Amino acid sequence: MTSFLEYNDWLMRISDNSGQSIYEQIAAASSATGALTFGEDAWRHARTHPQQFNARYLSSLNAEPVKGDLAPAKNLADLVYHQFNTLPQALERLVVAIPSHFSDEQLGLLMGIVSQTPNNICGFVDLALAQALHHDIAEDCVLVDFELTRSLLTTLNVTDDQLRVTDCKTVDGTGIIQVIDGWMNLIADEFVKRTRFDPMHAGACEQQIQQQISTCLRQGGTLARVSVEHNDVNREVDIDTRALQEKLSQRLAPLLHALKEIVSSDTRLLLSNNAASIPGLTQLLDQAALTYDVLSAGVPAAGLAQLSQAMPADEVVRLTSATLENKVRRPSPDQAAEAPAPLATHLLHDHTALPVSDSRFSDHFQHAPACVVGQAVEIQGLTYLGIRVI
Repeated sequence: MTSFLEYNDWLMRISDNSGQSIYEQIAAASSATGALTFGEDAWRHARTHPQQFNARYLSSLNAEPVKGDLAPAKNLADLVYHQFNTLPQALERLVVAIPSHFSDEQLGLLMGIVSQTPNNICGFVDLALAQALHHDIAEDCVLVDFELTRSLLTTLNVTDDQLRVTDCKTVDGTGIIQVIDGWMNLIADEFVKRTRFDPMHAGACEQQIQQQISTCLRQGGTLARVSVEHNDVNREVDIDTRALQEKLSQRLAPLLHALKEIVSSDTRLLLSNNAASIPGLTQLLDQAALTYDVLSAGVPAAGLAQLSQAMPADEVVRLTSATLENKVRRPSPDQAAEAPAPLATHLLHDHTALPVSDSRFSDHFQHAPACVVGQAVEIQGLTYLGIRVI
């Protein structure tokens, strides 16, 4: 059976042929407990034991020495090896979806590392290709994705019925870690102003704040209140979403600048699940007058399943192009003007998108027509915007 690994240090996910997740962890390592641990177990010690923590090995993928004490690992490649050894089962046929900027030398190193574990890599595909493949695409597009320490802007070209990766720009310093650090500093300032307590003076308090932020990012929710317990005293502060938005704008300014340089009026912008889960990112794109689509959660799995069928059985290859099975044709201006607005699939409020089928909307839509994309509707005192998530 073929398994698929999405090679991303913010979310290293392995799924089976049906798209069912069998492993989903952050690529983080820690020896704080005495043993070398990975994933969420390691992430919980990032701030309390920084000298015994590392979360850069998966994206670096090289043999640089490990800084600090992470025995028995001596270099970053060792950490990749040990994390692959923690997988819940041996994967005899593993297709790895890798960032488009990875070199062939890095892939050779990864194959050598994994060959020392019970797992077997049978091929590579560009992750952005798998993410975009089953989205309705008729023109060139740029896919935005996030790793821990950088964002990725992958350009895909459509020629006839072929979708091909043509470029990948990395924007260092605009990753999930930078978003977390910015919000942590903002939250610490709020604690100092309102309670005269500085949570950044205690690693355990820093860790509590980081956990709440990372949970928000994983779930795509809103960070409205943060609590910290210290010396049996629990303190809470409310966080102004406008302040969070301003801090996000500061941290992601280089990303927005890079987008404006490479995105033209004929280029479609696609947001990965990692990108779409960052509260406030779509608002920044709206302010920058950038048009985008949000990829659905099942798109990568469907793309990976299609790409795996093109893998030769007798050699390991890297796929950077694929056939668009359900290509849509771009309408003419006259057709576009006459076409009715599509129905919304989700309602957006305060950076949170809920499906129109959600039970809290049932009473409203019993007495009102369906919502279309771009339409504002008021339900139970809240204003929602109709959007379409394909």
